[in-house]
Amino acid sequence: LPRGLRQCDRLPEPIFTPATKAEKGEHDENISQARAAEIVDAVAGPGACARLGRVALAIYRAAAAHALARGVIIADTKFEFGVP
Repeated sequence: LPRGLRQCDRLPEPIFTPATKAEKGEHDENISQARAAEIVDAVAGPGACARLGRVALAIYRAAAAHALARGVIIADTKFEFGVP
């Protein structure tokens, strides 16, 4: 994160922060992008995690712009993806 940010400051650009799904009643665990790539690419093929990150950010940007045009700020969100 950029230096000098204070709590509730807007980031210059949205970021992709992967997490693993926890068991029922537990908190999801934040993981590194390298660990996410190990997990996702092993199941969905090489480069899948990078594509997933791009898709997640594209969804967020579109939703945030739609909401902002209506006076709503989406500060944070969570997407859950899976493979068949």
